[in-house]
Amino acid sequence: GGVTFLGVNGNPRQAYSLTKTNFQPRVGFAYLLNDKTVLRGGFGNSVRSPQNAPNNAGFSSSTSYISSDPNYPSGVMPNVANPINNPFPQGLVQPAGSSEGMLTQLGQGPFFLNPKYRTPHFWNYSLGVERQLSGHDVINISYVGTRLYGGDNGDNINHWSASAIEAKNCNPDTGGRWENCNNYNVANPFLGNAAFQGSSDYYNTVLSGFTFTQPFPEFGGITEWQLNTSNTWYNSLQVVADHRLSQGFVLHGTWTYSRLMDSGGMEDQTFRIPYRHLDGNDHSHVITISGVYNLPIGRGHAILPHMNRVLDTAIGGWEVGSLFTLESGSPWSLGSKYMLHDPYVHPHIQKDDGYIREVAACVEQWVESPGGVYSMQQLQYDYDGTCSKGADMENVESWMPNPNNVSQGVRLLRNDDLDVNLSKNFALVEGFHLQMRLEAFNAPNHPLWSQGPDGTIQDSTFGEVEKGPWGQSNTPREMQLSAKVVW
Repeated sequence: GGVTFLGVNGNPRQAYSLTKTNFQPRVGFAYLLNDKTVLRGGFGNSVRSPQNAPNNAGFSSSTSYISSDPNYPSGVMPNVANPINNPFPQGLVQPAGSSEGMLTQLGQGPFFLNPKYRTPHFWNYSLGVERQLSGHDVINISYVGTRLYGGDNGDNINHWSASAIEAKNCNPDTGGRWENCNNYNVANPFLGNAAFQGSSDYYNTVLSGFTFTQPFPEFGGITEWQLNTSNTWYNSLQVVADHRLSQGFVLHGTWTYSRLMDSGGMEDQTFRIPYRHLDGNDHSHVITISGVYNLPIGRGHAILPHMNRVLDTAIGGWEVGSLFTLESGSPWSLGSKYMLHDPYVHPHIQKDDGYIREVAACVEQWVESPGGVYSMQQLQYDYDGTCSKGADMENVESWMPNPNNVSQGVRLLRNDDLDVNLSKNFALVEGFHLQMRLEAFNAPNHPLWSQGPDGTIQDSTFGEVEKGPWGQSNTPREMQLSAKVVW
């Protein structure tokens, strides 16, 4: 195998064929079931803009500046290999273009675009019913969904052999030893080969033995992008309730119960474990409540409706409003650690040394003792006796096949926010009004800590939200005074 070029040797000039079916139809309807009930629905197909990455393989090069001569120790003159008046004595490495043909980017991990790529498209659809409950109250209940089909993702088509890794018995979870893989090196047959200039294979004396279990070991990883195999789907129940103006009072509430999932591509490219996870932006519940209340005091209101204008300027025309938002936490990515069970604890109940705890503190890891013997070490950061449950119950650090393809798991702290305002309206002259408003954002000054739980299992604070390092991610209480003129 090797690299070929667009427009060369009969190859097409474009990276992939033109898509001629990018239609974006939309349709919707509203049907009056009776004088108080409306049924609504809709569907639309949209096309997402391609996110193509330019590939300039063979047509881009770099020349490193060597600041010191390796033949002289630091501090011993002369120790400057490339002086400022002649920084590149060997000249600049020139792009080879397509002249190297199949030898282009040897050892440099090339990539290419899927030649059969199609523009991803997604569907949006909804179906709901709106009902008037009274002269001032309306409720709307809807199902809203989205589907993304054929999204972009990539895959290494030149990965290591999974059977070769298993044959080396590298995984401590099954009684193996890490060094069986980490120390499996062989002499580098590409050392000093001019075709490998620009890659580490040119000067490394050894390479991992797994390199030669690849179909094309001379290239390293070969990534094919835009494979059109990823999917995203969103399903939600959305409820909206309105209490419209009555006695100077307006109330608006919403509740969204949803699930946002992703799939496609590989969780582990070597062991070919498919990816299927909650999206990082998934929030199971989102609740908002907002309202405005015009205090019924002053001229034209229920209380003191005939107040003189001077007194009304001070007492009448007051208005209060607020917006409350409650949002469940997003999923926590465990990275290289995977769950053998659900380590989640209730962060608003369990506290530990002033920190917020989200993950069970008892964890275990494989460690090497003198003599090269591996054993399971239990980290005694216990707070509720869970460490006594044994090795099969906790998180273990691993780079082997990741079984953490889950639709549930540990979530970050929920977010709740309350904004309030107090307004005073002045009727200066007929048709000309002034409003002064005092607003407070995050009025209770509740912090939302920007980071997730400490995920390093060697730390005594594993599973805790450390409130100090980065500070809160939401805005501390912020107040402002504004004025608005309406005419």
